[in-house]
Amino acid sequence: MYGVRKKTVFSVICDVLTFFKINNLLKITILRHNENV
Repeated sequence: MYGVRKKTVFSVICDVLTFFKINNLLKITILRHNENV
C-alpha cells in the first residue's frame, strides 16, 4: 500500500494536464476554423 496515495495524486495531476492540453487544442482548432471561414 506504500506510495498508493502519491501515485493517485500524480495520476490526477496527469489527468488535469491532459485535460488542459486537449482543451487548448480544441480552442486552437476552433479559432483556426473560424479564421478560415
